[in-house]
Amino acid sequence: MRIVYKSSEDASPILKFILSAVFALLLCGCCLPSFGSIGHFAFQISTAAVLSLICTAVFFILFKGSLKIIADGSTVFLLVMLLIAIYEQIKAQMAMEKPFSEGWLYTFYYDKPLTVAVVWGTVFLIVLVLRLFLPYTDNYSEFRSDFTLFLRRASKGFIIFYAFVLLYCFVLQRSPQTQSGVNLIPFNMIMTYISSSTSLYERLFYFTGNFLCFFPFGFLFKVFKKDRDILKTVLLPIVLSLLIEVSQFLLKNGNLDVDDVLLNSLGFYVGYFICIAFDKIRQLITKSEEKSIFN
Repeated sequence: MRIVYKSSEDASPILKFILSAVFALLLCGCCLPSFGSIGHFAFQISTAAVLSLICTAVFFILFKGSLKIIADGSTVFLLVMLLIAIYEQIKAQMAMEKPFSEGWLYTFYYDKPLTVAVVWGTVFLIVLVLRLFLPYTDNYSEFRSDFTLFLRRASKGFIIFYAFVLLYCFVLQRSPQTQSGVNLIPFNMIMTYISSSTSLYERLFYFTGNFLCFFPFGFLFKVFKKDRDILKTVLLPIVLSLLIEVSQFLLKNGNLDVDDVLLNSLGFYVGYFICIAFDKIRQLITKSEEKSIFN
């Protein structure tokens, strides 16, 4: 018996809206164990990934042709997380004696945005892997069509969330300092963190945070930027990361650190080449009948 993917186009708009909302709420629930376990990095990441994997698998099994529903639900999930962040920030400000008089308060540490990104990223990865390994037959023509829509919708939602997180983490939440430090010696800060007595949790966040900061940017840049200039691609993450570092130095809300630029750029390049690897694997699977899954 051949399995045929059937699109959800025949489902009523109300039913699709309800299912998308349910999926979004389930993804929100996937964040709760991590949010309640600050300081336990491995547990935070693993629970977020495993729970979102289970939710996505259940939706694929129970609701045939649910790719568009998953796309909308994952985007709504990100919107809900952003609204919660804004609400918590306003609530914290209003609790002050003089609300909004001292700029944005330090409401969230990096682990909560990272948890949200892990949940969304797990859903995104599951869909990518399915698209990567499904046979190139007419049985899955509708899945390929729905995947293109999923890619567009889910990516747009993530880009909005991603831009907000970068703005929050690198500008809004950082308090002005009397002066900013400067490190222009490559690998100096990296080696300092490796050999320091700071907690493993802080060290992991230093490396994973700076690496993952530009990872999705590199991946999505390769997906949507078809005409590429190699030199511009190489220089882009370096220039953008330098702009962030210089802005932190000038605004005195962070340090100018060349190692941050190195880790940011490495994350970008890894994301970029993983996207290339997906297409190369697809070409092998289909014997070059299909060149890319991102067209």
